[in-house]
Amino acid sequence: MSKLTNGASSFRASALSSSSGLTGARPAANSSPSPAPSQAAASGTQNLRNRQAGPTPLRADAIYSQPADTGSGTSLLTQIHYAVQNLKEKRKASTAEELISYLSLHGLTDHQVEVFKKALRDNPQILFDPAGSDGKGIYSFRSRYDIHNPSQLLRHLQGLPTFQGLPAPLLEEGWENSEQGIRDLESNHKLLVLRSRKDDKAKMVWLDDPTLSRSIDLEFRDMWSRIKLPDPETTAAELERNGLVPANKSKKPKVVTKTTERKPRRAKKSGRITNQHMQHLLKDFSSMRK
Repeated sequence: MSKLTNGASSFRASALSSSSGLTGARPAANSSPSPAPSQAAASGTQNLRNRQAGPTPLRADAIYSQPADTGSGTSLLTQIHYAVQNLKEKRKASTAEELISYLSLHGLTDHQVEVFKKALRDNPQILFDPAGSDGKGIYSFRSRYDIHNPSQLLRHLQGLPTFQGLPAPLLEEGWENSEQGIRDLESNHKLLVLRSRKDDKAKMVWLDDPTLSRSIDLEFRDMWSRIKLPDPETTAAELERNGLVPANKSKKPKVVTKTTERKPRRAKKSGRITNQHMQHLLKDFSSMRK
């Protein structure tokens, strides 16, 4: 009995000591280090700092409208396009330095400036004059037609091999206020002009001969204006009645049905006589008996 009591006491003592060791080994809740911030939180903080700091300043030698350090291929073509548009709108020759200043291409190296000048000279829409601006060279817009005044327009039309016209919008590239000049030539019967119905602007121009112009009396014009024309529906019906149909309708020939007359059948003869070739042999000769 004493042996069992001693065993239970020793087991209870060992259990208590084990539980006290586990309790002491448990770490405190506030002693653990704080976890590291997440990657998303770090990127959000960096974006907030970038917005507060403003845009990143561009490099002095960077070519605009293109990513940095991409060469001068596509960016050069873009800048040449803007230079052509500037020369076209300004209608005045400019030096390469003036175009570079307009395009804000600051900080270009000597090699990049030479590449830019060569691209300007090679462009078919740019006319280069090497003697302009005291030998520095000037660049101007090259219009499709070298026409800048009414006399040049008439001279160009007279030199054409055929009686063909010119598109009026293209004349505005090299001739400022070309619309008014075309109206003056038209009023003097020197140009034939096709105008747009929407804004009454010239679309095409042809050469006219003033000697062929004849004035018509006002009385005849009034008589002509008083002639009443038939309405379109009546005109179309009358044309179709005479065999003229619109181009969008297919002209189908009328199908004429032929009526064939049937011939009456002959009545059959009844009592058909056969052996007609022996009729002379079948005669009655009984009266000739003696």
